[in-house]
Amino acid sequence: MPEFGGDAVWYFDPANVDQLATQLARLLREPETRTALSACAAERSRRYDWDETARRTWAALLDFSG
Repeated sequence: MPEFGGDAVWYFDPANVDQLATQLARLLREPETRTALSACAAERSRRYDWDETARRTWAALLDFSG
C-alpha cells in the first residue's frame, strides 16, 4: 500500500510472479540498495508508532467534534 510503504518499498503486480522474482533478485544483487530501502523503511515505520497514532486520532476527533 503506497500510503504505508511510500518510497521505502518497490511496487509490483502481486499476481505477476516475474515482477516479484525481478525485485527479489535485485535485492540480492544490490546490497547498497537493500541497505537504503531498509533504512527508509525503518524511518517510515516510526510514523506508525501507537502512541503517535493515538495522539493524532484523539486530536482529529476533538477537532471534528468542535
